[in-house]
Amino acid sequence: MYEARFSERLDPSLSLQQIRGLEGVRVRETYQQLSREAGVEWHGRRYERDAWAAADPVNRALSAANSALYAILHAAIVQLGYSPALGFVHTGTHSSFIYDVADLYKTRTGLPAAFTAAREPGEDIEATARSHLRERLSAERVMRNLAHDLDHLLQDNEGEEGDKGRQVLWSPDGGDAAAGTNYAP
Repeated sequence: MYEARFSERLDPSLSLQQIRGLEGVRVRETYQQLSREAGVEWHGRRYERDAWAAADPVNRALSAANSALYAILHAAIVQLGYSPALGFVHTGTHSSFIYDVADLYKTRTGLPAAFTAAREPGEDIEATARSHLRERLSAERVMRNLAHDLDHLLQDNEGEEGDKGRQVLWSPDGGDAAAGTNYAP
């Protein structure tokens, strides 16, 4: 899933923590780039659920776009027969797989939609962000490609018999375990 987000192949010796760090850098750089392109000041991802109106417009737009993206992907993921809780990168919630999948598309859809909405004056920035998200989802053909993308991500793409032994499962305690084994008691 991480490799699907990056334009280059990741070094197989990188730990999960290192890859997460690279992903964090990539997302922060995307925020900065979109801020420059839209001409919208960016002070970081900040908002408080209990003080929604106090958040700056771009943070409200980001929350609205993210929420809409999660809802759309949730419906599509369930329709395709996948479990929304099947987490790979995100774990421990009933929406883990939704967050994993959303991260594949967010930098091309939700984030640009939010920054575009934040540069436009208006009363309802949340509705504007959702409208721009709808346009970005269509332009990026996300719904048309989602089933293929998920199928590609979840199948064995290594292609060589010798590579199958490298497949591992990740556990919250940081350890790895060989794939293809039932670890249930």
